[in-house]
Amino acid sequence: QQQQQQQRQPQQQAQAQEKGEEEMPVLTKELEDAAVKIQAAFRGHTVRRASQVNVNEAARAVAAAANADMLPELDAELESAAVKIQAAFRGHTVRRTSAVQVAGGPSGTAPA
Repeated sequence: QQQQQQQRQPQQQAQAQEKGEEEMPVLTKELEDAAVKIQAAFRGHTVRRASQVNVNEAARAVAAAANADMLPELDAELESAAVKIQAAFRGHTVRRTSAVQVAGGPSGTAPA
């Protein structure tokens, strides 16, 4: 069968050239699977890149709104609540950093 296919290929190529057509190579299952994997990887890369761009654009928009004072004025009660939440989070961050330093973590040394 392979010999018959090899004998037919030159004839088919000649016929395709006469018609002005280009011959498409016959893909094996192995090559086809490889092509599908490459296409899937590229599509995944493209989607991840697009989603990262969308996240960055959203972050820039929020930062721009905060910097330009485009956000509506908060009433005193809401502003006080926001300050308390920020203070609690800052305290939490300091306590966590201090615990790592006391334990001899990467950013500090163990106490002597």
